[in-house]
Amino acid sequence: MTQIYERGVGRSLTPVVVLLALALGMSVWPAASRAQPSGQQRASLVPVVIAGQSASAGTGLAGETEEQEQPSQADLEQIARATAALRGLPLLSKVETQFLTRDEATARIAADINEELPAAVAAAESQALAAFGLVPANTDLRAAYARYFERGVGGFYDPEANALFVLDDDGRLDSGAVVTYSHELVHALQEQHLGLDALGGDVGERLTDQGLAVAALVEGDATVAGFEYLSAHPEWFERDEPLLEQLLGLGAARGTPEPGATPVSEPILPLLRATFPFPYSYGRDCVAALREAGGWPAVNAAFAAPPLSTEQVMHPEKFLAERDDPTPVSLPDPAATLGPGWQTVTEKSLGEFLTAVVLATDSASSEAAAGFGRGRIPEPIANAAAGWDGDRYALWAGDVEEVLVWRSVWDSERDARAFALALLAREEARWGSQHRGDALDSVAIAAKSGEVRLAVSGQTVYYVFASEPSLAERTIIALREDRRGSATTRDQAPAERSLT
Repeated sequence: MTQIYERGVGRSLTPVVVLLALALGMSVWPAASRAQPSGQQRASLVPVVIAGQSASAGTGLAGETEEQEQPSQADLEQIARATAALRGLPLLSKVETQFLTRDEATARIAADINEELPAAVAAAESQALAAFGLVPANTDLRAAYARYFERGVGGFYDPEANALFVLDDDGRLDSGAVVTYSHELVHALQEQHLGLDALGGDVGERLTDQGLAVAALVEGDATVAGFEYLSAHPEWFERDEPLLEQLLGLGAARGTPEPGATPVSEPILPLLRATFPFPYSYGRDCVAALREAGGWPAVNAAFAAPPLSTEQVMHPEKFLAERDDPTPVSLPDPAATLGPGWQTVTEKSLGEFLTAVVLATDSASSEAAAGFGRGRIPEPIANAAAGWDGDRYALWAGDVEEVLVWRSVWDSERDARAFALALLAREEARWGSQHRGDALDSVAIAAKSGEVRLAVSGQTVYYVFASEPSLAERTIIALREDRRGSATTRDQAPAERSLT
């Protein structure tokens, strides 16, 4: 049982909303049509997926029978009206529903991923993630995303097309889909009232700090509202207790295909299984905190000023009342730092959650962080990442060499030191090599393909992984001499500190 389920009887059904919303897809209006596989207008999709699961072929799950009572169109209209009333946002226009076979859904999602994430951008991201040790070298990120969604997608909402696409090979509506119907209706309401599409949400942003934070607001809202609907209408599951029992068990499995699932030739990347559930679990808790503080109006207001970091999602008190926005962090220009010919391949921020994932992942195949997105972060790692206040990383490339640089700032010198020690232990485990240096202001670790340098200065931690030792030395010196990287109160003159 994960942390998500350990809420007592009153909260224990919450994952059902998530899993139904992930396992099944349903429309928000009774009128429906069969989608055409080509010529569709594409936008940033809001997919519903099972975290680390395989969805069955079609919307039905194992245990259902043809004799089960099916919801009527009148039922669906009632669900739409009840969900809109519960959420306090009237449905302003009809939302088209289109049914897709699994092959059609897979093709459409793959096409959308390729449109949102150009090959060159995906290759750059993959290169940086591989330098961190989070994915194998030369990973095709677009194909990895497609495999993830192929294994777990049940439906998706397309804001630009104002349409819900439902995975349904046989055209019938199963009883379990009513909660998904409610969940997806909330996404339509978000677009009609709160500017969902303007928030972004391209698939490539799911591995960035702010992208994960925004997704958590969007999915957390729909998950909380779906649970509210389920709480008010438990009769749907009284009709289908075997389905409820099956869904309650889904969260414990990790990548095990359901009976009858579509075969997948390659496994899902541990990084994606660690990261993609985050918006549903942490987002749910963050939105619940917003509701407790100010009801649905507080949630609506959050769409106008969404969280800027996963830190604010994981610790809602840093988003409520007096916001604790991330400290801006910048990095120097690679050409000015290392000479002509050096350029930035990619540059982004990890944030608290992905920093925790890094600390737990000492190899690209590591499963240690697989449950993080569902709230299962071990206390030592959570503590090491909890003092995060801002970061920036970049992959720099020269003619034949490359350097990964990462600067992070922390709430206190103690927090910076705690993180540095955890990162040092991670790098030693990753490379099977002991560090050189007796103080945190200058540590080196021999790597198979270069050298890692780590340094702490005040509340700032510097990390460099370069393809050869002299390059790592030049880069760490330049980073520490660059005073533009963070607020002056964050960097202080380095003082030697024992590693023990």
